[in-house]
Amino acid sequence: MDITTLFPDVANPRKHGARNLAVMADSLKAVGAARSIVISETGEVLAGNGIMEAATRAGIRKVRIVDTDGTTLVAVRRAGLTPEQARDLKYFDNRAGELAEWDPSQVATDMAGGLDLRPFWTPEEEAALLSAASVDEVMRMAADHSADPVEEPAPVTTGDYQTFSCPLTTEQERTVRAALRVARRVYSVTTAGDALAQALKAWAAEHEGDNGAHQD
Repeated sequence: MDITTLFPDVANPRKHGARNLAVMADSLKAVGAARSIVISETGEVLAGNGIMEAATRAGIRKVRIVDTDGTTLVAVRRAGLTPEQARDLKYFDNRAGELAEWDPSQVATDMAGGLDLRPFWTPEEEAALLSAASVDEVMRMAADHSADPVEEPAPVTTGDYQTFSCPLTTEQERTVRAALRVARRVYSVTTAGDALAQALKAWAAEHEGDNGAHQD
């Protein structure tokens, strides 16, 4: 069949960036197609959205459909590979998988729809993933307000201060600090606390009522 008869999953929780797609396209050009993808009966790609996009970029126009009910493992037997190509295929396949990323926002959306992450992530991994989803939301809000006029912040003279802390991995800390730098510029404030408060107020105002009455 023509590959254009298939269509991607619009709610795919896996992200395939430029580098990821480039490696997959290079693999298809160097050693040809080998890994199978999974589609629904309607032609939606359930697993393999990235490789399908890369195949189109690499000039592959045909797809062979193998019907199965899930009780038989489908193996793709590749012919004509040199020993060097077989070696390169293993590296391409594993490296491409490493370069794909989870879309925390889509995972959070699926959770709101009833998805239980525990079969796939440990509690610690789940917390890290949802933290990334929160950062994505902060960055999105910052982008939405990037065109707002910037005014000089009023000087802080008095006020009560408290410390709020939570454990973060090194990668999470770098992400949060980057988001707060953007938020300080967007909301024209000088402190990380003010930036965080402004971003969270904007988020709360936008989502108030999504899940019942808003609570402080």
